[in-house]
Amino acid sequence: MVDRNRFEILEENIESIIDHCREAGIVVCDYQPSVSFQKKINDLVYKLQDVDRMQVEMQDVHVPIELFSKIDAGQNPQLYTRECMEQALGKNEAVRGKLGGLDPVNFHKSIFIHKFA
Repeated sequence: MVDRNRFEILEENIESIIDHCREAGIVVCDYQPSVSFQKKINDLVYKLQDVDRMQVEMQDVHVPIELFSKIDAGQNPQLYTRECMEQALGKNEAVRGKLGGLDPVNFHKSIFIHKFA
């Protein structure tokens, strides 16, 4: 049997929870017997318990708070990744510029002066 990724399993469980909620809403809107509604609610509770059991496996996952603000704003979460990459590239270019501005001769002179001053 193929060992599935824990994130794939979590994703499937969350999709199943969403489906169960949708089905429970349909049962309520169609005025179906309460037995079928109770079954849908019980299934939903079991799925929520499955996700709760996965909590131990997900403790090492850290999600930045800023990512949630992007999701709450209805934006694609990958925008956060892009912004982080752009910031890192900007800082990298700034450091490279500073390092490029250091003339090796002047650098060695300053070290020599600091040693004997």
